[in-house]
Amino acid sequence: MDPDFGPAQSYLTECYFWNGMYDEAMGLNKKLGNEIGLARCYAKMGKMDEAKEMIKRLTPSHYINTRNIAAFYFMIGENDQGYYWLERGRNSHNP
Repeated sequence: MDPDFGPAQSYLTECYFWNGMYDEAMGLNKKLGNEIGLARCYAKMGKMDEAKEMIKRLTPSHYINTRNIAAFYFMIGENDQGYYWLERGRNSHNP
């Protein structure tokens, strides 16, 4: 009913991502300002330098969801970093 309804667009980016439609996911993530989603797309497209650079810009921020950062690192196989971010989130009571 509303093509600009944010939660629906967020779910659509996930649908695009998990179906390998990275260009579509990137376009919608850019529109939504979802940098974690963009980093995930870059990683899946083999643009690891861009993905890691984007994540590094996010990590100093106080208002990040550490679970999403951890999931990114697990996705790219950097498990030590993933566990670090899970632990950091637990210590700061971040969901």
